[in-house]
Amino acid sequence: YSQRTNLLRAVEQFSIEDAQLVRRMARGRERRWSLAGLRRAVLSRQMIGGSAGRLMLQLSFQRQRGVVLTSHSVRGLGRFEDQTAAFKAFARTLLDQGLAAAPQARLDRSGEINASALRWAIGALACGALVVAGSAMASGASALGLDLGARLVFLMLLISAVLPWIDRRGAARLGPDALLAD
Repeated sequence: YSQRTNLLRAVEQFSIEDAQLVRRMARGRERRWSLAGLRRAVLSRQMIGGSAGRLMLQLSFQRQRGVVLTSHSVRGLGRFEDQTAAFKAFARTLLDQGLAAAPQARLDRSGEINASALRWAIGALACGALVVAGSAMASGASALGLDLGARLVFLMLLISAVLPWIDRRGAARLGPDALLAD
């Protein structure tokens, strides 16, 4: 698979050799990532003008800098070459081999709400409720402080009610086919 991420970079060639992702660049430079060290793969979609959407696969590896693969290569100022079919075929092969070598690796889609984000929101609301109630009580407006704090606690409880469904959906492992499906 080949891509060009911007006008200032040369074309990069990617291949899978001996359970490693290999990137070859201009002047014979080469970089390798062991698929056994794959920790996470995140697929995101970016709009690049009109209705065109570019897919980006961000790979994280243990003790190494990650890599980003894109479905559209830059061909000129504001011009992109759509390589979505080749990108999906290469990404599916890469993820199949990566998950075989590193079964602990996680596959995610960017932009989806997950349980971790909701837990952080619950924690922020709990801290906010304590601060609002405490500061209002310290200034002598106990009724107002308790009222505003109770509203934040109510929002916290509403978000908590959704958590079991988010956790259940996130518990199902996302496979390469489901990740790259339209």
